[in-house]
Amino acid sequence: MMQGWKVFTHDWRSPIKGGAPVFNGQFPYVLPYVAVDRSRRQCGAGWNFAPTIADGLRIAGLWPDGRPSRVVLVEAKHVIKRNNKCRTSTLTLVREASEAELTDGVHEMSAIFVPHKDEMIAEQLAWRVALGRPYYDPVAVEAALHSALATRGLGSWSLYQYETVSDARAARDALEAKDARAARAAWDSWTSPASLDSWEVQTSLDAWAARAAWKVNNAWDAWDARFARFAWDAWGARDALIVFFASIHGLIDRPKGFLATGLRDAYTHGLHLAVPTGGNTLGWAMAE
Repeated sequence: MMQGWKVFTHDWRSPIKGGAPVFNGQFPYVLPYVAVDRSRRQCGAGWNFAPTIADGLRIAGLWPDGRPSRVVLVEAKHVIKRNNKCRTSTLTLVREASEAELTDGVHEMSAIFVPHKDEMIAEQLAWRVALGRPYYDPVAVEAALHSALATRGLGSWSLYQYETVSDARAARDALEAKDARAARAAWDSWTSPASLDSWEVQTSLDAWAARAAWKVNNAWDAWDARFARFAWDAWGARDALIVFFASIHGLIDRPKGFLATGLRDAYTHGLHLAVPTGGNTLGWAMAE
């Protein structure tokens, strides 16, 4: 019998494929039998899991759908192991990982960030807590977003709260349909403000990617794919971490919390998403 760890989205879906929830969160649970790819391929058909929490988080991410991932201890009898990935025909889901186990996993996953490993660990865990939306306070969210705009040099922008997340997304899409160039400019102003020029942003991205790819198998691709597919609503967390990384390594001359200021507090108090919905308007909606 082999034990390992499987990562799910916050609502028990696959962090890679999405789809319907895999189970209802009641442990223990035995997953149905499926066909297994027995070739030498690293990725193949079957129920996939990882030997360690760190391996699972490297592949699936800390917040694959914009909310904290859930990590589950699993057991399997017949396992095909290819490097840091395992697959089998069925899995028994035993229990969810404790916070201590998750923290240990993030520590192991973040070994590449020496000599600033401890700072990077603390920052990743802080974003994980914030994206769990532990509070619900629209007044606090609005104040935090004003702070974020001011820090980014966008103090002249206005805020507009939408009743639902769908309404905010529709407004964003309407701006894109009406004037794609204006929509792109507004998005760039919010995500890469004038006070953080494009050369610095690219330097940050290249440095993060190079360091991750150096020691972590597919780490950058995994982060990028997860955000691109599922987590537009939490894209700001990714950008903020990249700038934090580049700042503490002296790659850019900006405060390490430059893009986290205000925005992380907004998520902590229940923000679901904040997106430009006009040339100088940031639309936002609370988590539902």
